[in-house]
Amino acid sequence: MQDKFNLISREYSKRRSRLIMSNKAQRPTKVGYWASSNPAHVFNLFRQIGLERYNSFVDLGSGDGIVVAVASLFTRAAGIEADDKLHKDALEMRKRLSLDYVLKNADYLEEDLSVYDVIFINPDNYFYKLEKNIVEQFKGTLVITDNIFRPLTLKPERQLSVKGTSFSIY
Repeated sequence: MQDKFNLISREYSKRRSRLIMSNKAQRPTKVGYWASSNPAHVFNLFRQIGLERYNSFVDLGSGDGIVVAVASLFTRAAGIEADDKLHKDALEMRKRLSLDYVLKNADYLEEDLSVYDVIFINPDNYFYKLEKNIVEQFKGTLVITDNIFRPLTLKPERQLSVKGTSFSIY
């Protein structure tokens, strides 16, 4: 696992450096805002929550696929991204990494989320429609980055912190 993680970290670090140099390390998309994640922080989070205990994982708004790539080291992983360019970038990285995970170019609000055990989201806005879908159809674990945009009706079971970034587990 460590060798694969080192490859993910190395490849995404090179990508992030190129994006920073071209002033493109974060940007708006047609449905939200994207910024690169730190693979070491994601890896540590997944170790803390014991992601390997779950059968399936999905990252909603998966961007360039970094969270999905790391999750694939622990369990069957998928990412759903609406932005065509980010989805294309994620497909290229998956090919470069030679890892097995699913990437969908779709609106996650139109997907059946009940097929996953863990939903991961880094919301950039309130997500009331998604929360309604989760309450109605999802029985698994929800992991939300930061505490800025929280669900209205769900209460976290626990809070975690990785290198100053907080995560709520529902």
